[in-house]
Amino acid sequence: MSSDYFDYGGVKYPLYPWQADAFQQWENNDCKGIVKGATGTGKTRVAHRVIASWLNKYPDAKITVIVPSIPLLGQWVDELKEIFVDIDIGLVGDGNTDSLEKGNNLNVVVMASAAKKLKNNDSMGENHLIIVDECHRLGARYTRMAMTCNHQATLGLSGTPKREDTGLKVVQELLGEVVVEYLYDKALADGVIPPFKVKAIQADLTENEQKSYDVMQKRIVNLVKSLTSKYGNGGNLVVKCQTLLKQRVSDIEIGLFLKTIREQKDLINSAINRFVILDILIAKETMNGKKTMAFHESVEDIQVLAKKYAHMNALQYHYKVGNKKSKTAILDAFKAGDSNLLFSCRALTEGVNIPDAEVGIMVSGTRSARSRIQTVGRLLRGDEATIYFIYFPQTKDSRSLANFIKEGKVPKENVEYWRFDNQARNIVMLTGQAHETSQETLDVEINKIAHYDKKKSHGRLECKHCGRGNVKAKSKPFRTLNGLNYHMEQSCKDASKNIYRCIICRKAYAKEENRNNCVDSCCTNPPDIERMSFDDFMDGFKNKDKLHDGGV
Repeated sequence: MSSDYFDYGGVKYPLYPWQADAFQQWENNDCKGIVKGATGTGKTRVAHRVIASWLNKYPDAKITVIVPSIPLLGQWVDELKEIFVDIDIGLVGDGNTDSLEKGNNLNVVVMASAAKKLKNNDSMGENHLIIVDECHRLGARYTRMAMTCNHQATLGLSGTPKREDTGLKVVQELLGEVVVEYLYDKALADGVIPPFKVKAIQADLTENEQKSYDVMQKRIVNLVKSLTSKYGNGGNLVVKCQTLLKQRVSDIEIGLFLKTIREQKDLINSAINRFVILDILIAKETMNGKKTMAFHESVEDIQVLAKKYAHMNALQYHYKVGNKKSKTAILDAFKAGDSNLLFSCRALTEGVNIPDAEVGIMVSGTRSARSRIQTVGRLLRGDEATIYFIYFPQTKDSRSLANFIKEGKVPKENVEYWRFDNQARNIVMLTGQAHETSQETLDVEINKIAHYDKKKSHGRLECKHCGRGNVKAKSKPFRTLNGLNYHMEQSCKDASKNIYRCIICRKAYAKEENRNNCVDSCCTNPPDIERMSFDDFMDGFKNKDKLHDGGV
């Protein structure tokens, strides 16, 4: 710690320089904004500083801390009680029902309860401060209702506030822009977190696995082309298709696309060589007496692994192991050294105070950078940590590693590349040109992600003048924005005349609204198309631009 600190109740609480700077940036931003910090760097301390300052300015103000889960509810209350000893802290969630309006000035609330109790609530008094932990969760349609209450200041905390469906847009509208970004590169340089190594282990799919993967990939590519032509390009197509399903859009390709994506992911996550490598790593690390945590996507696979390593008294932690008391007992057993091996799923990513572990093995998992960053942050408790990352470089699995490196800003010098030798049944560290080639390949993936992030999302592309691409008329849409723009600037005569044409009956209108009504009418009652005379044919040319709404 540096000489930076904040004072509350006559006690000085130390701050890292970045925490002091984060508070200053937040205050300069009209007391609004998001602190983006990797798990383990001390984001919560920034919130403590903000609360102390707010109470000093407004002793009677209401302060609401919103957390996404019950485990975090208890953690926040315990930490707040250590500092704000003169204040009674209210709780809402997990059976606690303190009043937010009439009760304590400082309250910690589970997000689902906050969305219900704070929705359109104008009774929170003047100078209401809202702090949201893991604020990326706030972007969901239901949870964002918590921000419809009256409030004067906001602080968001997250390792990766950007959401896969709406990016940063919704979260920033609710809480303010990102005022500070403090990730692994800066935290390592400042000594805020212990040193760690990411050992990325490359492996190959078996011949049959590769054939199945290629078939699925070809199907996915064809479905992406078809779906983007129908529903627009840009953004996360999986999220878009899930939204279309919720809207009950009837399209067999939507379901087929999501099904194939899921099957391909399951194929990669359950690849045989993942578990061969896992066997090697467990034997190596636990033999040296190191506490090891292995993270895997599938709860069913974790249960199988726990049985396989029952002779090592392997522990498992996931949503199926029981209630809160059972889960706490598992973590206590790991902490006490009853076992040096713990298998876990996503349950440890947010809000669980896990015991120190020296080794983490990411067997498989989501491509979400947030989960990876949170998992690594949970491991950075001791003097030094080793994180193994098993991946298949010739598949989408490599994007998972690239996402983690990019979003967490993991320095290149902290990443080692290893290779699984299937014949020797061993893993070998890549050096020299082999290491450089692996890094260059990953850099390509990182650049693809950066390009994808900048790519603007758009819906179905149609010309608003001539009607080409109109969904009701089942007209084929434009595939790219450039194609649509070129058409409107160079090819579309209706656009140059600023008229709107029904693509079905070809009538022209001065107003887009009138044309849309004509399209609806033509779709409901399709016009009769009969063999026309030569005179009618010529009249059609003469009157093709006649405005059927009289220019009104």
